[in-house]
Amino acid sequence: MQLRRHEKRAPVRLEVAYEEPGRQVFFPALNLSVSGVFLASEEPPEVGQQVNVVLSLPPNGLFLRMQGVVVRHAGRAEPRGFAVAFEDVDERTRGDLKEFVTGAR
Repeated sequence: MQLRRHEKRAPVRLEVAYEEPGRQVFFPALNLSVSGVFLASEEPPEVGQQVNVVLSLPPNGLFLRMQGVVVRHAGRAEPRGFAVAFEDVDERTRGDLKEFVTGAR
């Protein structure tokens, strides 16, 4: 099944704290959109896993914590990792993400 992306993705180089019950792990983010993030990982969590992600957006270090769900794994044509789709993003956070993504280089 091919997922359709509805939001612009921006390539990024951010360390993201990935949280699931009982642990926190840091993964490099490879791209970010208003609706989700792709994290590089050799051992991705299960698709369907509910998670929290915490990131700090440059240049001002805006701190964002969002809930999400692991929606897919990648590893053949793309770098190995997994995608997290954000859930219930409030309007302010959505605006902060959109501003960063549209201005990211």
